[in-house]
Amino acid sequence: MNQAAPHPLGRYKRLINPGNWVGVMFFLALFTGCQTRPVEHYAVTHPVFTLAELQAYVKAGGVPVFDARDEAAYAAGHVPGAINLPVGPGFEADYHRIERILFPQKQHLVIVYCGDQWCSLADELQNRLIVLGYCHVGRFPGGWQEWSRQNDTF
Repeated sequence: MNQAAPHPLGRYKRLINPGNWVGVMFFLALFTGCQTRPVEHYAVTHPVFTLAELQAYVKAGGVPVFDARDEAAYAAGHVPGAINLPVGPGFEADYHRIERILFPQKQHLVIVYCGDQWCSLADELQNRLIVLGYCHVGRFPGGWQEWSRQNDTF
């Protein structure tokens, strides 16, 4: 009787199916240094922040905030201290320009935002950073529109 050789990933084969994003993100996290946290924390490592929470992080400093919009929109106005990291054609060059300075450890929290609640650029930037191995990528869904409406309260 000739048996097929077992798959090298054995019982984990189902988890890393490209259609199973939770499994893919779990393995990316596991093999990129995120294994320092218990498994139950993986589901909450990409939080959504309110305006008040973002204001507190900006005021305290120490957490990189990234604006996913293009350079013209960023130049017209952005969250104080935010770094422009557009997800357009030059993303790789922009990312490599700031990677060595700001991301010595990929386990630290970073926050992304874009224009408003309907803008998908922050989601795209969040996904790209997760794929690059960042474990805690938060998102501010209100974007520049919500921030600029409330800037007199900060």
